[in-house]
Amino acid sequence: MVYFAKHSKINTLSIGGFNPAPLEEVITMSTESFEHSPIGMRETLKYVTFNQEELYLMIVSQRIGRPMHSLGYNVILSTTSYSDELNLALTRKFTEETGIRLDIQLPANMQRMMQRIELTFRVAAEHPEEAMRILTGKTS
Repeated sequence: MVYFAKHSKINTLSIGGFNPAPLEEVITMSTESFEHSPIGMRETLKYVTFNQEELYLMIVSQRIGRPMHSLGYNVILSTTSYSDELNLALTRKFTEETGIRLDIQLPANMQRMMQRIELTFRVAAEHPEEAMRILTGKTS
């Protein structure tokens, strides 16, 4: 499966927010099929989902303990797809379902770092099962 012929530009929307509740409790309110991901920093809890039909990747993470940044966010949601409109709609839906208020613009250096998710999206679009096995640590 190669989707790049009909889709050219991959877009990522990353936004921060604050959620006092543990992410593992709040994530269950979402209708998305999020799975725990062990990838990343030890003090960060992360969940991922990839939708093969609509072609989007969502990653939500929460810093355990103190906020990640002086701006006060401890949650980041990154949505990657071929459509800015889809990313925005998915972000709104996630916010409505979970109650996490995502309204903190990430600093430019963090935005650039989150753009790296587009590489993961490329792999997931071509090899979805393999990508999710890696992202969820289920490689065996």
